[in-house]
Amino acid sequence: MPSERVDSGIPGFNELINGGFIPQSQVLLSGEAGTGKTIFSLQYLLQGAKDNEPGLYITLDEPEVNLAWNMRNFGWDFDRLAQNRLFSVYHMNVFKEGNVFEKINNEMTQIEEEIESVGARRVVIDSVTAFSIWTGDNQLLRLMLSSTLDLLRRKHCTSILTCESLHNEASRFGVEDFLCDAVVMLYMMPQLRALRVKKMRGTKHDKAIHPYEITDKGIEVDARQQVLWEAIKANQ
Repeated sequence: MPSERVDSGIPGFNELINGGFIPQSQVLLSGEAGTGKTIFSLQYLLQGAKDNEPGLYITLDEPEVNLAWNMRNFGWDFDRLAQNRLFSVYHMNVFKEGNVFEKINNEMTQIEEEIESVGARRVVIDSVTAFSIWTGDNQLLRLMLSSTLDLLRRKHCTSILTCESLHNEASRFGVEDFLCDAVVMLYMMPQLRALRVKKMRGTKHDKAIHPYEITDKGIEVDARQQVLWEAIKANQ
């Protein structure tokens, strides 16, 4: 893999993005419930730990029991990685009372401290959709997301932000995909799961739709096979 790329940790996926993510890019991972966004994100952090790149998982709405189940189900020993300071979890409290702007500033300060504490090079935010619960409107959502992305870039992190999409749209609120450097779409159909790279600034990337599976080892992409767009539209 080229030294200027960040290994996604997803078998078959690096082939679609010219060897890996661009360092310090911010990637929106969008899909409906059940497409495997959390699994994809954890695999990304697991690969980082293997590459001695500490990771921080920031969760807003993923119950701790679900997170632990995902880890154990695939045999991922994140407890050991946490002991070795290669993995950390931060739970954002979006339901605190108080002024929205003060809460945003307080959370940005806390996230920066968490990044510095673990020395995080990789960050996952699961999910930015929950920001809307906190902010209440698109203007504040844009401010929150912009502040978050500015912080991640300033700390030189390569990050994945998950988004709960509807009707196979890349963005739930019309701002997430515009602000991020890359967008990866996950689709789920009755007999098949598939993904495509909608955009990736600064690099060539595969534009076709490819099938993927969730195996006992996590997500695996079949970069050699393609899925017709008509099959995706038929399930909207």
